[in-house]
Amino acid sequence: MSTLFQDLRYAFRTLKHNPGFAIVAIVSLALGIGATSAIFSFASFMLLRPLPVPNASEIIIVQSQLRGESLGGGGLTDYSPLSYPDFDDLRKRSNSFAGFAASQYLQFGFASDKTVLPQMKFGALVNGSFFSVLGVRPELGRGFRDDEDKVPGRNAVVMLGHDLWKTEFVSNADVIGRVILLNGLPFTVIGVAPESFTGPNNAIRADLYVPLAMQPMLAGSMQNELEARDLRLLSVYGRLKPGVGVRQAAAEARLISQQLAQVYPKTNGTSSFVVWTYRMNQLTSVPITTMLCLFLMALAAMVLLIACANVMNLMLSRASGRSREIAVRLAMGAKRGRLIRQLLTESLVIAILGGVLGLVVAQSGADLFSQMRIPADVPLVMDVKLDRQVLLFTLAVSVAAAVLFGLAPALESTKPDLVSALKSTAGAESKRHRLVGRNALVIAQVAGSLLLLIAGTQAYRGASLLLSAPAGFRSTHILLASFNPTLARDSAEQTKQFYKQLLDQARVLPGVKSAALAQAVPYVPMPPGRRVARERTDTSQRREPLRDNLGRRIGRLWPIFRITLSGTLTTLYTFCASGEQPCADGSQPYAGLVQGSDGNFYGTTYDGGAYDYGTVFKITPSGTLTMLHSFCSQPNCNDGANPEAGLVQAIDGNFYGTALFGGTYSDGTVFKITPSGTLTMLRGFDYTDGAHPGGRLVQTSNGNFYGTTGAGGNYDDGTVFRLGVVHTCATCRP
Repeated sequence: MSTLFQDLRYAFRTLKHNPGFAIVAIVSLALGIGATSAIFSFASFMLLRPLPVPNASEIIIVQSQLRGESLGGGGLTDYSPLSYPDFDDLRKRSNSFAGFAASQYLQFGFASDKTVLPQMKFGALVNGSFFSVLGVRPELGRGFRDDEDKVPGRNAVVMLGHDLWKTEFVSNADVIGRVILLNGLPFTVIGVAPESFTGPNNAIRADLYVPLAMQPMLAGSMQNELEARDLRLLSVYGRLKPGVGVRQAAAEARLISQQLAQVYPKTNGTSSFVVWTYRMNQLTSVPITTMLCLFLMALAAMVLLIACANVMNLMLSRASGRSREIAVRLAMGAKRGRLIRQLLTESLVIAILGGVLGLVVAQSGADLFSQMRIPADVPLVMDVKLDRQVLLFTLAVSVAAAVLFGLAPALESTKPDLVSALKSTAGAESKRHRLVGRNALVIAQVAGSLLLLIAGTQAYRGASLLLSAPAGFRSTHILLASFNPTLARDSAEQTKQFYKQLLDQARVLPGVKSAALAQAVPYVPMPPGRRVARERTDTSQRREPLRDNLGRRIGRLWPIFRITLSGTLTTLYTFCASGEQPCADGSQPYAGLVQGSDGNFYGTTYDGGAYDYGTVFKITPSGTLTMLHSFCSQPNCNDGANPEAGLVQAIDGNFYGTALFGGTYSDGTVFKITPSGTLTMLRGFDYTDGAHPGGRLVQTSNGNFYGTTGAGGNYDDGTVFRLGVVHTCATCRP
């Protein structure tokens, strides 16, 4: 320890004697470290910051995994919140969770009393145990009781967010017990949330909290969301019991979802519960945000590397001037390791000072991010700050930078030619070696700078082209306003009359050329199946193209054809020709055909059949079709559902294939089917070993099958699997 203090004192004394070098090195590092820390503070807020609740690591998220139901434009799976009935069944049947916190963001028409014009506020419907499960204690009053979430419309109580309490009630403690109006209904204030609690999402600050059971009353004559099992709107958080791991909770949740799928096949047949940690959900829920943060971090890392290369060049230049000092120390018996430690200590001091100054740069960057205002109806909050994670990251980056720019000069300067160094002369070979090294660093700095310039220019150019690209419609001299009559609890007839009067009055306003109403506008996400049409368009005669449940455009008839080398085409069979829905003979034969050893052709259809979950069929060269198997003929579709890939005939003469869904865990199967139609399920995927095998199997000479899955595995991005099959057939085809 004493030698460490000696090294530190010597390092500070050396830097004091070389102020020019010290200032340039520290400022260079401060810019690099500061830029990296500023970007990391943004990434930490977007992806890494936990909920502001006690023991946040115990909080996990439960979501619905929808297989084959496209919420956002296609894909094998999608994730959504839970419906209230599903959430209610989950909390009643689960034994792995100490409690659940469920919430749903909602707009409210808020008025402090009857004499005040209502304002639109953004709040949350929450269950009775929301605050107790998260461990949030109100700053004033109390939180909700469990019984206040049991009977719809009974408990008209509200908990204010800290910001609303501060702005609308000037932080008055007498607000407890006061009656306010929400959507025109009286609610009694029972508490105020603490300032540190933003709500169930770090980026959205809720103004108030209302029991979930009040949703039907707030909605008036609109849909009762508490009874709709297919309306998935609840974000569900859970706190695990002591000793219960995430895997155990996930297995229990999956089992509960399978039970619900059997009881409610129409709404839950293709869904299951998945359990995530809060951090994993942040990293995967919005991939574009993760990619943006990674891109920005890569650019910041490049700035830091350029700064380190600059300081390393300065250190190498300085080392040549200290060669006599190092040579004298070595000649007097100093060990090389001791000198390297001394030089690295100097580098560490420079890096730490650069890191401290870099925090000033990082704070400026964090303030810049926090001042960003995103135009949206949702009150988004960019609370970017230098928290503990950012400070630890800055310290780690500073130490890494010290090693990065200090190690090479330390190693280089402690192996001099003692005779030449003591005579203050250096050989031509030594000079040439140092010159090559320093020139390489300069080249690397210039190359890195050019790379940054090109990347920044291309990003700016791409954004400019995107913003200036023709939108396909006139985007100037247009004013857009949105209204929500449900906040006034209007009936359907009242809502219709409101919009009629609104449109009539808007059209006669000075300067208004035309006015129109629309449920959806360009660039705003729309529910699947909804499209924008010109006014007075006869949509009954212009049907939306038929699409499958993966979002792919399909036709209504599916032919199997034969074509000769000269181009003569003959239709052998047409699926779904009867026009019945579902198509009893099959529909959507995506994968094509495979010719068996008997000369017939075999294939699969994705949909249709007796249960509308796909088929396996045989067709002769003349066009006679025989259905061999209809999927989902077993309970819970244990035989599989929706085979997307084609078949392969194995060396035992049987055919093998995969089904995208179904099986023991509803994550897909591998099956065997004989030429006569006897199907055997060989493997049901359970998500840990993969899920949703969408590709054709390949059999090797040893009899094993190889294939891929589109999801599941350790990182939820799919797997490559091998399936061993034992063959005892003595007369199998070669």
